[in-house]
Amino acid sequence: MRFGLRFATSFPVRCTESREAHPDGDMNLGTARDMCSGRALAKSLSVLLVSGAVLVANPACQAQAQPQPPELRHDMPAQPDALSQAQFDAIVTEAREVARATAETHDIRHWPATWQHLDRAALAAWWRMPQSAAVDEPVRITLVEQAAVWDMLSFDRPSEAAQLWRRMWPRQPAARDTGNPNATSWSFDEQWSDRSTAMLALFQCYPASAWMSDGEAPVWALENRKSWHVSWGAADPWGDFQQCIKSTTRERADAVSAVLEELFTRELLRDRCSGSGPDSCLAVYGALYSIHRRNPRLPELLKLMEPALDPGNSLTLPVDADSLPAMENELERRRMFITIKLPVVLDRRLRPRGRCGFAGPGRRSACRGP
Repeated sequence: MRFGLRFATSFPVRCTESREAHPDGDMNLGTARDMCSGRALAKSLSVLLVSGAVLVANPACQAQAQPQPPELRHDMPAQPDALSQAQFDAIVTEAREVARATAETHDIRHWPATWQHLDRAALAAWWRMPQSAAVDEPVRITLVEQAAVWDMLSFDRPSEAAQLWRRMWPRQPAARDTGNPNATSWSFDEQWSDRSTAMLALFQCYPASAWMSDGEAPVWALENRKSWHVSWGAADPWGDFQQCIKSTTRERADAVSAVLEELFTRELLRDRCSGSGPDSCLAVYGALYSIHRRNPRLPELLKLMEPALDPGNSLTLPVDADSLPAMENELERRRMFITIKLPVVLDRRLRPRGRCGFAGPGRRSACRGP
């Protein structure tokens, strides 16, 4: 929790945007953001100890640090005692009744608006308990559905989405074996959040080879004679991912695409080309480009990826046959990078203002158009 500091004397320390000392005695400890940070609090402890000041919660600062709602993540720690056995059993009993009513009516509109024994915190605790893995499937389906409706399925990378789904369905075949983390072909319903829907769309539309691969996913697919693009009727292979999103999520395609575009952009900015398999940058960038070919951050992302995919050094011919595969892989990585880079470089709408293309030897370059 973030606190404002208010002295027991008449010199309050306020969460204020001003950096100037106030004539009424307010002490300058920086901006409101710094004031309400742990750093500012630590810096002020010596003053508090000397002056005998009293630390009280300031509502203005508390509002900046609202607790995050509970989420389910791939790396959430196992906690056998997250709930009492009575609480655990009560949730199972209520979820089983919901599952029974749903199966009998084939209608999810009766889904409880308010549960008797379940809220977000209890659901997060229930999934952290190892005992949840042994619960029968109708109960698990109901509680997965509720987590999706409450927007609790959290992931920052494709691999994390797959690991979370695997954790919720431990008896389901592994994505590495099937080419799809959602091997049971679950589908979303209209009550699911956009992020939860985006997770299933990612499982469905991402190239199957990405889930099965090691290293750079497209290169692995080529080496192992696996298909990379799955045709969804798009005009070109780059459009297949977006066409799949449209086909599987229908009227929610724009919202789901926005979630995935933000996810892929953040991942490339953060990880660059340090990921592998479904997180490999060629796979992530290819999906991002398919979603939004006019994304203004594409040039920036390509520049971040370039040192890993096209370092600029010349390749030395291998001296023996054993070295040839590694060189072939490196050449393929560079070829693929040039393939994804050229459309962006040649698109004038994505060039920074004032930059022009090369006009050719002996010719004068000119920038025309916007």
